[in-house]
Amino acid sequence: MSADTTDNQRKLMSLQAGEVRVYAPPSWLTRRFIILALIGMFTVGPVPTAFMVTAVDQWLRNKVNDLMRGPDLYKSLSLEPKEFLRLPLHWRQALAELSVRPATAKLAEIRELMKTLTSEQIKLISRIAPYVVEGLLVRDRDSPSKHPIPGLSIVDFAMLEDLRILQNIQRGYKYNAPPNRPIVMRGRTAAIKIQGLDQESVASLPVTRLTELGNTLIGLLRVPSDIRYFEWIAKEIDQEGIDVSVWATGARIKSAGRIQRNTVASWP
Repeated sequence: MSADTTDNQRKLMSLQAGEVRVYAPPSWLTRRFIILALIGMFTVGPVPTAFMVTAVDQWLRNKVNDLMRGPDLYKSLSLEPKEFLRLPLHWRQALAELSVRPATAKLAEIRELMKTLTSEQIKLISRIAPYVVEGLLVRDRDSPSKHPIPGLSIVDFAMLEDLRILQNIQRGYKYNAPPNRPIVMRGRTAAIKIQGLDQESVASLPVTRLTELGNTLIGLLRVPSDIRYFEWIAKEIDQEGIDVSVWATGARIKSAGRIQRNTVASWP
């Protein structure tokens, strides 16, 4: 028996239970590559990391969308295959993702809703997605029965209430920012930060609340926020003499950049 063979046997016998060594052929996925990638993530800053997380998330959603184009998906929808393929990409991805997620009470309710939706109703839900902030739609102060979203009428909002996406659209609600601490109102890719209020400062907005069902569904769509709308909300808060700022956000609130508000186009 050669000396090399004896040495290899000793190494194999020295392995403890639970210790595993994997030998793989050389490739681009080397220890050096992984170390450099980790250094880059934690030293360059949060923005590249947020971009990587978002890119991976989008790739997975695209993959699910491709895999779920078969007939099984259409069994849970009221749409024909041609109608499904005409939907915006974010809807096709969300519906495909919904089909493969583990069943929960929330998702079961959304699946039941999807069985009844027409393509026009689906597009209507898409119309409000960029304007959702903290599960709310902000109303017009001068006309509280209306919402300053172009192209949508009170009939459209009534339909969204009938679909159980929105709560009471006639009466509405008031959003009151609590005092003595900063408040962040988040959308999908934008946020509004209200500085700490004292007991005498009041940030109050007339709003329409989304239902829990509506908020979950809008979250699945991942539609980017409309920055102009968020700036309009900030101006509404400005009227109360309160310090407020608008931020663009990534996959996490930490990867955010403050927007120079005088560069944002007026709304609507």
